[in-house]
Amino acid sequence: MSIPFSFMDRLTSPYWFALPLLVTLLACAPEHGPSSEARVENETDNLHADKGARSETLTSDSMGLEKDFEPILKPTASQIQKGHDAFYSYGCWHCHQLGNEEAPGLPDWENTGPDLADVGSRLSVGVIAQSILEPNAVIAEPRHMHEVDGQSRMPSFANPQAQEDIACMVAFLAQCRLEPPQEPLIVKATDNTLESLMKAEEGLVLLDFWAEWCFACLEASPALESVAPSFGGQLKVFKIEVDDNPLLVNRFVPDLNFPCFVLMHQGKLLDRRYGMDPTQEPEIFFRRWINQHLSKLAENPQPGA
Repeated sequence: MSIPFSFMDRLTSPYWFALPLLVTLLACAPEHGPSSEARVENETDNLHADKGARSETLTSDSMGLEKDFEPILKPTASQIQKGHDAFYSYGCWHCHQLGNEEAPGLPDWENTGPDLADVGSRLSVGVIAQSILEPNAVIAEPRHMHEVDGQSRMPSFANPQAQEDIACMVAFLAQCRLEPPQEPLIVKATDNTLESLMKAEEGLVLLDFWAEWCFACLEASPALESVAPSFGGQLKVFKIEVDDNPLLVNRFVPDLNFPCFVLMHQGKLLDRRYGMDPTQEPEIFFRRWINQHLSKLAENPQPGA
C-alpha cells in the first residue's frame, strides 16, 4: 500500500486541514518495557535517528512498511488490540486522549493534541498512516513536537517489530469512531420557533408548558424525561416556558393552569391535560396517556401519516 501525498495533494485534500490535529500522534518517546525494547535496535542510532538521515531513509522506510500495512485493511481483533497497546507503549498517550480511557500517567500539557476517540471518522487510513510515517512531511510546524535536539522522536521503522506495531496502530486508530449524537427528544420551543419545529415532526408531539415557580411542573419534568426515550422516536417533546412565550400560552392553554400538556399530530390538537392524575405515578401517567393516543393513530392513520 503506497501513500502518495504531493504538495498539490495537500492543498486540495479535504483532510489537509485536519492533519495538524493528528500529526503529534507518535511525538512521544517509547515507554520502558520489553515491548519497546523489541521495537528499537539501538536507542541512539534507531530510535532517535538524525533528522537529515531520517529524511533520506523516509521513502525506503515507507516502502518497507507496504506489506505490513495489509492487515490495516481488514484487521483482526488481535491486531486491533495490538494497535491499542502500541498506542500506550509508544507513549502517544502523553499528547492524546482516547475518550474516557485513563492514561497511565500525567499527559504533556504543553503539547496536548486532540482526543483520538473519533479520529477514524475524521481521517482516512492513508492520512493516519502518512501522519505517523512522515510527520514533518505533512506539516511544516511545529517541528519541535517531532524532534529533540534536532533528532527524530519517532521509532525506527527499520525494526520489524516497529513496522508491525505501527501497522496495527494505524488499524486501531482507523476504527476509532464515536456513535453520532442522537437528536434530542426534548427540545426548548418558543413563540418564534414552535411552528417550524412541529412541521419537521411526523410523529406525536407533546407540548410541555411549565414555569420555574410551578412545583408540579418541576415534579413532572424528570418523569417526562425518563419516559420520552422509551417511545423509540414516535414522540417529540417541546418544552415551553410560560412566562417567556405568552402567544403560545394564549393559543394552547386557555385556562392558564400549569403544568399543561398538549398532544399534537401533524399540526392537529389531539388532547390536553392540566396537571397529572394524582392516583398514578408521573411516569405511569405519561406512558398510559401517550400510548393511548399512539394506539389510536395506529388504528386510524391520518392522511399523509
